[in-house]
Amino acid sequence: TTGWLNMKLTEMECGYVALNLEIGGRKVRHRAANVRKLESERLLSNKLPDEFVFEYSVDNVVSTLDKPQFLERLEYPVPGMTLLTLVNDEASTTAKDVSIGVRVRGCSGVECQIGLTHVYWC
Repeated sequence: TTGWLNMKLTEMECGYVALNLEIGGRKVRHRAANVRKLESERLLSNKLPDEFVFEYSVDNVVSTLDKPQFLERLEYPVPGMTLLTLVNDEASTTAKDVSIGVRVRGCSGVECQIGLTHVYWC
């Protein structure tokens, strides 16, 4: 269990926030870099404990993803990249500051490390 990592994203205009994650430490990520989505999900599913929970907040509204939901939401746009979209509001047209928070529960050990490498927003 970890505490919250909170960030303030300034002038978000198009309603999009995504996280680039490294899951399971660098060795696991590099091994999974050139495999397809289903294979990546299988590798990650075996590494994350069943008790794994990923929580995120957008302007203090908390959402919870259990292990199956988390794995389903992950995208692999290019080899070696694991993307989790938190906000995708195409109707958003007004620039505003947004607070984002993330934390992981039910997880410990090297295989269950989650690294946040980039936050994308517009």
